[in-house]
Amino acid sequence: MNIKTIKQEFWETIEKYDRFLLCLHKNADMDSLCSNLAMRDLLLKAGKTVTLLAGENNNFPESFAIFATDLRFISNHSIPEIDQNDYDYFVMLDIASESRLYDVSSSQIVIPKIVIDHHAGNNISGAEFSFIDPSRSSTAEMVAELGFIDSDEFKSYIYMGIYSDTMGFQYNMSGKVFEILQKTFTKKINRMVLHFEKSFTVNDFKLLQTVIEKEKFVYNRESHKISLVVVCLSAVDIALLAPFADTGKIISIYEKRSDIDIFILVIQQGEDLWRLRIRSYVGDREYAKEIAEEFGGTGHAQSAGATLSQEKMNRLRFDLYFKWYTKKDFKLV
Repeated sequence: MNIKTIKQEFWETIEKYDRFLLCLHKNADMDSLCSNLAMRDLLLKAGKTVTLLAGENNNFPESFAIFATDLRFISNHSIPEIDQNDYDYFVMLDIASESRLYDVSSSQIVIPKIVIDHHAGNNISGAEFSFIDPSRSSTAEMVAELGFIDSDEFKSYIYMGIYSDTMGFQYNMSGKVFEILQKTFTKKINRMVLHFEKSFTVNDFKLLQTVIEKEKFVYNRESHKISLVVVCLSAVDIALLAPFADTGKIISIYEKRSDIDIFILVIQQGEDLWRLRIRSYVGDREYAKEIAEEFGGTGHAQSAGATLSQEKMNRLRFDLYFKWYTKKDFKLV
């Protein structure tokens, strides 16, 4: 089932009633907090009434302090302490099993359930609507797919939920995650990163933000049989990144992208000189080498390079398509 259908079914379910219950899971982490706060905002925007319970999280993690003003929206009660008849739906976010529900089992929940979760092996049964996808980075990412609000608060919930569950953008980073992150960059988030983890996080944020803003799909799998992404960094970009990241780290970001077959990093090395660093992630096919040779360079099947003048640089995307792509008889999909 595609995301468009899932989103439609979700909102059709939401439209049936007005009173919604949310609850953090046991030993709540950042994804639990952020996905619930984001869902709360979506439901409120839709004109629903929402109650978000703390469950039995009496002492929140210190990291939750970055959302100190938002914690006031959380009721300090657990499910056994409330009257379920006051609600029409229980939206269970980031809850993979009954053991995450404290002193209540799924069978004791008498109101209809909506389950949204990214954990493999989710065993919550009897839901009226389920969106369970272990390929997702976080439940926050899944909430952003169901609806997105253009506010600093909502963007910060999504960003931090994804950040925490990917261990600082190190794991389970798909192309969809990058698309969502691109919509979340705000000054408020930059400040949050400073407070959340003061080690490499700020640098990682700056690197990711810079690279995504420069990213251009030459073509992708929706319209072609292979995907190729170009990131072009000027001398100014390189100078800004230099204190905390080299080009190797930029390339490592794209090695984690399951939606990319070929990646080209273009770096300005002088006023009229550009360097291509090409990586191919398509088995042993010599695509990287072929592209490099097309531009006067050389290399190996999966790693190659070339140097371009400014004149050739201006025609890079055009030449990539007409000098290389159109010559290929791809049989990848």
